[in-house]
Amino acid sequence: MKTLFPHHLVQRPADAPLDHAPIDIGDRVTVQPLDGPPITSTVIFNTPFLGTTTYTADADVSDGEGEMPVRIRLRFRPQDIHGVQHVRRCAA
Repeated sequence: MKTLFPHHLVQRPADAPLDHAPIDIGDRVTVQPLDGPPITSTVIFNTPFLGTTTYTADADVSDGEGEMPVRIRLRFRPQDIHGVQHVRRCAA
């Protein structure tokens, strides 16, 4: 499994707004690698680390050439997130 870290990602522009709702496990987030198209992944873990929240997410990425998708693990911070799709939770 390939892992991308914050230094492999483009930070979100300061003038690009992002929903300030908490990002939870199961939410889908989009990050932009330095090389390649944006990746949308599912958050599997989050923890405070060195003064900020650090997220871990998994994605299956295809090169678009009919190849088998490759599993990628991403580790990123809030400033690396370009978009969020929150999972709606129902009260039990």
